Amino acid sequence: MAVRRWLVSKLGIALTLAVGRSYLLPFLPNRVKLVHCVGKPIPVPLVPEPTSEIVDHYHAAFVQGLREVFDEHKASCGYADADLRIV
Repeated sequence: MAVRRWLVSKLGIALTLAVGRSYLLPFLPNRVKLVHCVGKPIPVPLVPEPTSEIVDHYHAAFVQGLREVFDEHKASCGYADADLRIV
C-alpha cells in the first residue's frame, strides 16, 4: 500500500492499518456466519487431586461428545464430507 510506505518513510516505523467492515469503522470485524451446536453435558465430579487416568478418562469422554455433535450437525452446516481431526 502506498499510504503505508509513505508513513514508514516519514515516521520511520511501520504502522498496521486496520480494515474491517468499512473504512469508517475499520476496527469492527467483518461479519461471518457463526453456528453454535450444543451436545449433552458430561458430568464431571470435583476431584481435588486428579490422577492422569482420571484426566484421560474425562478427556476421552469430551472428545467422544465433540465427535458426536460434529457428526450430527456437519451436514446441516455444509460439511457433509468433512472428517473431524483432533490434534
